[in-house]
Amino acid sequence: MSRRLHVPLDEAELRAAREAAAPRGDLHEKVRAIRAAAGCSFPTPDIDEMLGEIERGYLARTPE
Repeated sequence: MSRRLHVPLDEAELRAAREAAAPRGDLHEKVRAIRAAAGCSFPTPDIDEMLGEIERGYLARTPE
């Protein structure tokens, strides 16, 4: 089952994300970096816990 994550960005952040995603540089170096990162183990919760944390944080910031 897939889930969707909505991340609001202002114009400057969106522009920076698009520039970072643009295919520049050595493709082989990028693939090596992705493979190295995929082999790492980072302490992250499962998706349901992560989404719950995001929602609680969002609701805590929302003015009533």
